Amino acid sequence: STTVFYTPVSGFSGIDSLTYTVSNGVLTNRANVDAIVLPQPDLIWENDSFDSLTVGPLNGQNGWTTVPGNASPLVILDSAPNKSVQIDAAPGLPINVTKDVADQTGGRHSFTFRVRVDGAAHLPCEAAIEMQTDFSNGWSNKFRYCIGPRIAVNYSSSGADTTIVTTTVPGQWYLIHTEINLNTDLIDVYVDGLLKVSGLAVNTGPIRSLGITGQDPGGAGVVVVDNLTGVTANGISGGAGCGGGTGT
Repeated sequence: STTVFYTPVSGFSGIDSLTYTVSNGVLTNRANVDAIVLPQPDLIWENDSFDSLTVGPLNGQNGWTTVPGNASPLVILDSAPNKSVQIDAAPGLPINVTKDVADQTGGRHSFTFRVRVDGAAHLPCEAAIEMQTDFSNGWSNKFRYCIGPRIAVNYSSSGADTTIVTTTVPGQWYLIHTEINLNTDLIDVYVDGLLKVSGLAVNTGPIRSLGITGQDPGGAGVVVVDNLTGVTANGISGGAGCGGGTGT
């Protein structure tokens, strides 16, 4: 008997066809075979629901580490049995924690999280979720989400940003979903399923780590985040670029 192995082209999914011929030297027969190639599973490089963590400082849990000289946000029992992370910096003691993730150097990815603002946030960037990269262009962030009286995507060391939520409503959860193309360094950002910015150019470089930061010179503003999820789309390290355009 003869065994034939079929290996699809890297990145291919769908239906492929091949033809084989068998012969005993006298008789010959030919047949077609259709091969169904399933897409590779999505690869998760960040997954923080926080529910399995211990109430208290996030530092030291699930890979999160406090940057020296800064404070840690707190894991809280937000709505039993669900836990979230509360970012509420004390005056003069900013919050800053980081988490290394598997290096993402190319291809298409998505990053999703939930966020809400409790009380009256009074700083433009009361808290931030950071997508961190190698230091370049005077910045170690690829981009970051600034959360306060509004929610914006800060994409440059100059402070330039694009607003995705004009005015945050205290106590309301927002679902932020971002499609990231590391081949083109362009992102599309959705809020509660609605496209808010398309083809936004961000800093160059791979995704190396995540950051959670907060600052507060004194006030009632508190930011709560949950369900941080980072996924490589279908495990494929390449793909079409995000579309062009401007934010709304």
